[in-house]
Amino acid sequence: MISTLKQSKGQSQGGVTLLLTVLILSASLSIALGIFYIIFVQLQISRGAKESYRALYAADTGKECALFYRYRYNNTNPLNIDVNGGFWSSDNPCEGASTCKVRCAGSGDIDVSVTSPASGVYIYRYQINTNDICADVTVRMENKTFGVTQVLETLISSTGKNTCASVDPNFVVNRVIQYCDNADNGPCTPI
Repeated sequence: MISTLKQSKGQSQGGVTLLLTVLILSASLSIALGIFYIIFVQLQISRGAKESYRALYAADTGKECALFYRYRYNNTNPLNIDVNGGFWSSDNPCEGASTCKVRCAGSGDIDVSVTSPASGVYIYRYQINTNDICADVTVRMENKTFGVTQVLETLISSTGKNTCASVDPNFVVNRVIQYCDNADNGPCTPI
């Protein structure tokens, strides 16, 4: 009888040790999986932020290019500030050139399409697709009258993309930057 008690007591201690080992391993595994999940989610968020910044910088590059041609571009004197619309002038689109071309972000000549949906209104569109910078830019110039004041309204809309490759649209991040200049005479007319 005494030997039976000793034997069962030893077996129950072995079972408790095994149970504690399993519980500790389960807790450790749960903590490790939790940490892995947090790291995995943070990496996805970080990657999304990177792609978002890439699209935002592309949109900003498109806007800055359009602003350069709006305020600084002049064939005869590139540093001359032109308040009459410069290259995008609604009085003299593309400075009278037969074809509109711009250079942005280290690119070669970029073709610009020009439409005039109404008298005194010109819409210029071009795409930057170079050096991992992809942006669709639209510039709308219109002569407007506010009371007795004549104003040249400029609206620039630049949509930047995180990739130049043609991939599934669900994987492309777009960011839009708009710029409006109408001498503080209310909101700009949308494009």
